[in-house]
Amino acid sequence: CDLACSLIYAPVCGSDGKTYPSECSMEATACIDEVVITKVHDGPCETKCSAACTKEYNPQCGTDGVTYANPCTLEYAKCKSDGEITFDHAGPCKPKCPTVCTLEYNPQCGTDGRTYGNPCQLKVAECESDGRITLDHPGECDACSLKKVVGPCRGAFRRYYFDSVSGKCEEFVYGGCGGNDNNFKTLDACQKRCMEE
Repeated sequence: CDLACSLIYAPVCGSDGKTYPSECSMEATACIDEVVITKVHDGPCETKCSAACTKEYNPQCGTDGVTYANPCTLEYAKCKSDGEITFDHAGPCKPKCPTVCTLEYNPQCGTDGRTYGNPCQLKVAECESDGRITLDHPGECDACSLKKVVGPCRGAFRRYYFDSVSGKCEEFVYGGCGGNDNNFKTLDACQKRCMEE
């Protein structure tokens, strides 16, 4: 196939029902795929997408991040987008969480016992946890009154926490994720924060 097509957009409708950017690109596709495709007419093909769907609610998440009411409405969107939109998963799409926050320091204590740098960072944590983490109170969390939390990950990091029963900083093994602010890298850091009055 020895065709060099120009980049000028002059759409044509091929006999395979697809719209091509030019007659040349249609011929190139036919040559590469070793099939016969003829020009039906100038201009894009008309898509015959049926919008006749029931009102049944069986949510489907599309690859475009949109929740469709049922498989039929997703199929309609797929047809209208020439297959760009497809099925991602059953059920509603998860909302996209914000990812960019300012560096302003306006501490917020989350219900997970962690101090977040500002309200935006707390909102990201709330979104990513599906609402399990919310605002406990404005300001920093009182790390020293929190219980020791190893966290769900399986790492093994030596850390220290303040045990409010014994009144001392104790060593523990941190899993590497999750946890709370009662988690210090050194004994000295724990003692300075929780034992000095």
